[in-house]
Amino acid sequence: MYEHRRHAPLSRRRFVWRLLRHFALAALLLAASLGLGMLGYEHYEHLEWHDAFENTCMLLGG
Repeated sequence: MYEHRRHAPLSRRRFVWRLLRHFALAALLLAASLGLGMLGYEHYEHLEWHDAFENTCMLLGG
């Protein structure tokens, strides 16, 4: 995925594209974790969506 140290660095355009793809993947992972956590709180603990959101955010935040 990344260039070897013997190869030339990426152009600015390709680097920004790689950075955006990594950001999108991280945002997707975070959104999926938040959604699954909220569903779990709503299903198992019978919480309202705003309480499920708050509890899931606290758990994901550490």
